[in-house]
Amino acid sequence: MHAGLGLVLTLLTTTVHAETWQLGFLAENSRSPFLDDRKETNGLPEISYIGERFSYSGGEIQYGLSSGESSNTYIVGQIRQRQFYSASTDFSGDLGITGMQDRDPALELGLGLVNQLTWGQYTLEGTFDVSGKHEGYEISATYSYPKQSGRWVIEPAIGLQLQSSDLVDYYHGVMDSEAQIGRPAYKGDQAINTLASLTVGYLINARLLAIAGMEQIALDTSITDSPIVEEEQIRKVYLGIIYTF
Repeated sequence: MHAGLGLVLTLLTTTVHAETWQLGFLAENSRSPFLDDRKETNGLPEISYIGERFSYSGGEIQYGLSSGESSNTYIVGQIRQRQFYSASTDFSGDLGITGMQDRDPALELGLGLVNQLTWGQYTLEGTFDVSGKHEGYEISATYSYPKQSGRWVIEPAIGLQLQSSDLVDYYHGVMDSEAQIGRPAYKGDQAINTLASLTVGYLINARLLAIAGMEQIALDTSITDSPIVEEEQIRKVYLGIIYTF
């Protein structure tokens, strides 16, 4: 999910009624941490829907369970492709890592909690694989502080991401059958990654939002020690425009 989602939702709570569609376009420059995966610039559509209970954005579906003045809980569902910015699961084809089997996308379900504080908000979210692909789970905790001044909004955020050994091993491990000279077998262990992002938006009018953002993830050594991973920190930057109707 893009870091700008929290910013957009914050703006919508003050400018738009309960049921909202968003349509936009993002140009992003990113790369995954995998060996020989080049940095790429892509143009991506951004489509989201926000209803009273149901919402969709950034490939994630949420259904609200309860909502209070300062907190709400929800069910979350998403499809995990290959980890960290690259949508491809084709190791040998797209990345040229010969002898590696493709990793299948996984359907994940879980629960989330958003709590509004005097100074910002924190989000807790946990998802687990229900499709039998990686058979693992991820728990994330994020703190963000959106601040609006006139037409400008800025939202810094920091967070932690705990990934189970099964998840890490599936996407970053090397099976015995995939091992080659210079690429030993590797079994991934539990990982704790740290995240930081900064999003800036300018409200052109009540419906049109220009947005720019940057995300950076520092990877745990359980991931970076893998022989198919070469980056310890990965970054994504993007620019875009979103129309609300």
